[in-house]
Amino acid sequence: MKYLFLILLAFTSVHADEESLDHQYFEKLDGLRAEYRHAFALEIAKADKVVISIFDPALAKEKEVDPFQESPEPTRGLPSPKTLDENERNILLPLLAKQISDPDDWEMAMCHNPIHKIEIYSKHELIFESTLCWECQNFTFEYPEGSTHQPTSEALKEIFIKLMPIPESK
Repeated sequence: MKYLFLILLAFTSVHADEESLDHQYFEKLDGLRAEYRHAFALEIAKADKVVISIFDPALAKEKEVDPFQESPEPTRGLPSPKTLDENERNILLPLLAKQISDPDDWEMAMCHNPIHKIEIYSKHELIFESTLCWECQNFTFEYPEGSTHQPTSEALKEIFIKLMPIPESK
């Protein structure tokens, strides 16, 4: 019986150390991701072009649209994508940056039926692309190793709807 107790004690100690290592790994990973999101939020402030649109999953699969085309063609009765002017960018980007740099990754409802899409460019290079779902209140965010979802905010939703109203068909 004494040996069984020692074996169980040794197993429990090893298992506790493994949990501690796992915990340390995920804490460091969470910290690294938070730093990445913060740095990324600063990068989007340099954006010189922001295009928002009503997300059309069929169009996204059909063809690539030239993001620098002056007057993109509307599809399937949806409004044309809108290139934001400097004032509109100055309203939208800080709100988006705040949500990107939120200190935690959020695991939430994953219905992700996006209504809006955003593309952010700096010096003609796409630096951020995402879809936003107002039902599950999140948007996609890409890390170098994969994607996650970040929470939206009521203020972000309001500005998107003001800049690109949701058609009745959506």
